Amino acid sequence: MIRVVEGSKSGAGLHVGVAVATWNQGITDRLLQGALDRLQEMEVTEITVLRVPGALELPVAVKTLVESGCDAAIAIGDAPVRLPPLVSHRVTAAGVEALG
Repeated sequence: MIRVVEGSKSGAGLHVGVAVATWNQGITDRLLQGALDRLQEMEVTEITVLRVPGALELPVAVKTLVESGCDAAIAIGDAPVRLPPLVSHRVTAAGVEALG
């Protein structure tokens, strides 16, 4: 048996939160603008933008947006491509723990 589930591409009636890191703001602002443009194309009814300093704060920001009534949340951040393994692991672990 094959079951196909397809969602609607309409955002009408939805409240979407966008958490965006200000670290490397030249990049994150462009990513934010792209997300906002797409959400508006999808006719999302309400959009809340929450700016935070960096990647470590994004999980808490997303959790805050959802707990405050957003139907969905998007996280936008920029991290250096070459993080030492230990630093990368700590950032990931901190994010998982924050969502705990």
